Amino acid sequence: EASFKLSYLYPEEATVLISPYLSAQGTIDVDVEKEVVKVQDASYQLFQIASLIEKKDTFSPQRKLFRLSYVSVRILSYSAKELLSEKGELNIDEPSNSLIVVDAKKFLDRVDYLVQKEDRIENQLITKKYNLLYLSAQEAKVILEPIISQHGKIMILSFPQEIKEKKEDVISIPQKTSSDTCEEKETTSRLSSMLQSVIYVSDLEKNFAEIEKIIQELNSPVWASKMITRTFYIEDGSVERIALTIANAIGVPAEHIEGLQLKTGTWMQMQLSSPTIDLGNIGAIGKK
Repeated sequence: EASFKLSYLYPEEATVLISPYLSAQGTIDVDVEKEVVKVQDASYQLFQIASLIEKKDTFSPQRKLFRLSYVSVRILSYSAKELLSEKGELNIDEPSNSLIVVDAKKFLDRVDYLVQKEDRIENQLITKKYNLLYLSAQEAKVILEPIISQHGKIMILSFPQEIKEKKEDVISIPQKTSSDTCEEKETTSRLSSMLQSVIYVSDLEKNFAEIEKIIQELNSPVWASKMITRTFYIEDGSVERIALTIANAIGVPAEHIEGLQLKTGTWMQMQLSSPTIDLGNIGAIGKK
């Protein structure tokens, strides 16, 4: 009896090679998990089989390129290296997101199985939440949209009314209501403002390094001093009056407001006759 620990051959391949050299009484026992082949036969047959295994179970390198679609080549390379033989080589090409592997076929097959298992979109899509310090969620969305992949998505939490109207910000002129109603509206407005400062991004894991770099820039003090433009949709009240109020609050002269037509006029002049006073009847009847 002789046992052969295989290095580069599959146990099935070794069985096919050994079978023609067995005698009528010879047997083969294969341990697939340990990659060991046990042979029972006459000494001469065992000698021939040992020579055959030594000749065939050698390192015959092949080169294979694995082009990845979803998973980061750098991340996958750490797992792939553990599957190679002692003589195997692995290189990565980040611009094309590809693995270049040189090894025996058995080890190339292991890497191929790893790629098929991990390089799937459902395994690589993740969602992260980001708090924004200086920009609204809508403003950040415009900046991030060119960065995310075709599989990515940007989500913003909104109230049902905001979703229906698809408006960024709404200014409402408060009507005469009870103090409870005013307090409720004020609380809702504050909550809405908090929600508008949070953004959710879903994308492939390999893209988040660039996404988080952009988020850090948006939350840097540099953005706090940048000029931005925001549109306010007026539901109730006078647009002109609100524009004048905002301009006065930020110190902008009214004549610098684009689209605002200032009404000009003169004092109204009136001609009045000299005033007279009727004192009525004074003293005796009939005398004035």
